[in-house]
Amino acid sequence: MECQTMLKVDGLSLDYGEGSVLKNIHIELEKGQHACLIGPSGSGKSSLLRSIAGFETPLNGTIYLRDQLVYSREINVPPEERKVGMLFQDLALFPHLTVKENIAFGVLGRDKNAVSKIVDELLDLVGLSDFSARYSHQLSGGQQQRVALARALAPEPGLLLLDEPFSSLDNELRSELLKDIYQIFSEKEITTLMVTHDQVEAFSVADRLGVLIAGELAQWGSPFALYNEPVSKSVADFVGFSSYISATLVDSNTLHTALGTLHCAPVNNAKIGDTLKVLLRPETMGLNDKSPIKAKILKRLYRGADSLLTLSLNNGETFYINSVNRDDLSVGQVVGVEPLVKAVVAFN
Repeated sequence: MECQTMLKVDGLSLDYGEGSVLKNIHIELEKGQHACLIGPSGSGKSSLLRSIAGFETPLNGTIYLRDQLVYSREINVPPEERKVGMLFQDLALFPHLTVKENIAFGVLGRDKNAVSKIVDELLDLVGLSDFSARYSHQLSGGQQQRVALARALAPEPGLLLLDEPFSSLDNELRSELLKDIYQIFSEKEITTLMVTHDQVEAFSVADRLGVLIAGELAQWGSPFALYNEPVSKSVADFVGFSSYISATLVDSNTLHTALGTLHCAPVNNAKIGDTLKVLLRPETMGLNDKSPIKAKILKRLYRGADSLLTLSLNNGETFYINSVNRDDLSVGQVVGVEPLVKAVVAFN
């Protein structure tokens, strides 16, 4: 079956008058895909969602929904006509309405029998059929989230925008709720774009992941690519643990380092003999008592099943290692180390 492009943002810029908030953003989502935006606070993530929904007026660029142009310099379709659902951190449930009435609010104006059928189906979908007559203050935080979700789904939007809706929940509840909710999204083929500060959350649900830094989309792609093939040091630093060692480029894809010879993809504008920085993730290094490469343990962060070790090479460079817990590891100890991969990412 041919894929349908549900969302296409092309060259989008936004300016509040005090400087650029978004700069030349390009993203694309196919029907049924789930995407997440991560990035530092103030990087423009929520502003991008609000622009897509129609609550902000961009400076430049275009926005297409279901291959229909909804924003350009000449066209600006009102939010209520874009058929985009939104779920905010502030759920904005009406305290004077019951669960059933809150959900029905999303489809006011339709035939009464049709609304009743939609509400009943959504109550069953989010597991709240037995709570339809309750008010929001009589519900738990997770139940309130489900009501807000049902209300957002009531108009049957093709695209659902989520702005940190689960951040107020504890980790265990959030994890369980995410699992249930994204199963609903997949079953109903709802395309989603979520803003979150929780990288574990983002990597667990996203087909596409974007990193926004200072209003620029630093990288957009699969979670695997963002973690293992970051296009810049700023992306590598933001996603997961990162450390770096120096390397000398000896040919187009061969590096000489204190850890031995490593290989990398060609680096833009790098010349033979240049000094580069090699990205090391904690899982790309391992302990090996027989290795001739030695490092001193500077710190040990015990994490239950494993430990995160900070080690220092003889030349003073430091890096991280994920290690299974061993009784014979202690701060100050010199251990043998080795790279577990031969292909690495290097930056000029």
